[in-house]
Amino acid sequence: MSKGLKVYFIRHAESYNNYMKLTHRESYESYREIDPVLTSVGQDQATKLGEYMKKNWKNFEIQCVYTSPMIRTLQTAKFAFDGIDAKREVWTDIYEVRGPRRNGVPFPGSTRSQLLKMFPEFEIPNEVNENGWFFKETVETLEEAETRAKNLWNRLIGYANNKEYPFTSIALITHGKFLNFLFYFLLKEWIYKGNAFFEPLLNFYNTGVSQVILRKDLTLLESMDKVGHLPVPPRHKGGYN
Repeated sequence: MSKGLKVYFIRHAESYNNYMKLTHRESYESYREIDPVLTSVGQDQATKLGEYMKKNWKNFEIQCVYTSPMIRTLQTAKFAFDGIDAKREVWTDIYEVRGPRRNGVPFPGSTRSQLLKMFPEFEIPNEVNENGWFFKETVETLEEAETRAKNLWNRLIGYANNKEYPFTSIALITHGKFLNFLFYFLLKEWIYKGNAFFEPLLNFYNTGVSQVILRKDLTLLESMDKVGHLPVPPRHKGGYN
């Protein structure tokens, strides 16, 4: 049997918004930034993840890392994959559920020039332009996020079954709530909510690593939300709430 495509799903390290949600829960929305950076704790988390991968490289051998166009995922990849010979690429469809926003108002996100200046080692897709990359007139709905997660699974399964796809081990650095939707499809643990919509009940640690192997007609969940690379579990766990 083919070894298939090994995919590491990684939640970004601790961001400013994660910290503010812990310390200012009641007034969080008034403090949150549209596209926050990592805290110093988050930078250390990402660095430790990178050190762990290097020490155990035979278990990873990641050839390409994909990140959302949000600053916290790009910074996580920058710290974690420092010194690791892997391709770096931005995918604009693995952003956090609802997209960049403040008080219910959507924002376009970082521009192409801004991302190239901050992260020159990353391949930036053409859909990121000088106006940004998120161009919806309203924040993303949960139903739209559900469809986006389903489409991503279909793309990854397509890569796993495509002999021309150049990689056998990849990482996706994304976000807690979007991971929630992704694993909701994988695990098929559906909780009925309302008349037509289901929502999963999963949370993910900052820099938590989940490993999935995709083979023809078979998906294997090898591990989920592992944080053994950190001396203590992260103080923030996000996704469902």
